[in-house]
Amino acid sequence: NAGNVNEYLAVLKNQHIKWETENRQVKERLASMGRFVQVCPAEIINKDMSWTIDTEHMSWTNNGYFMHCLPVRRGLIVTDDVIESNHSLVIPEAANREISAEVVIKRMLESL
Repeated sequence: NAGNVNEYLAVLKNQHIKWETENRQVKERLASMGRFVQVCPAEIINKDMSWTIDTEHMSWTNNGYFMHCLPVRRGLIVTDDVIESNHSLVIPEAANREISAEVVIKRMLESL
């Protein structure tokens, strides 16, 4: 019923807020150790470009493919030429994730 769905959604929202708080604390700790961390969409703590996946990094693989769950900061996490190459599985991966999430939500709601 609608009451159970609203209660469930409220629980999910509270869990998300809790996760966001814990995630921010972890990211701030990593930033204090000199690691690249994106605390919020507009705030970059460290721009250590040695972590950026570029064509040189990809050349170290044996015809490897680039995968990322998105969203990704172009130019910081990965260069445009890598993410737009034939060896990027980002778009198909995102499409699979969307379908998987829909199935999980559908089954959760059906179980109420």
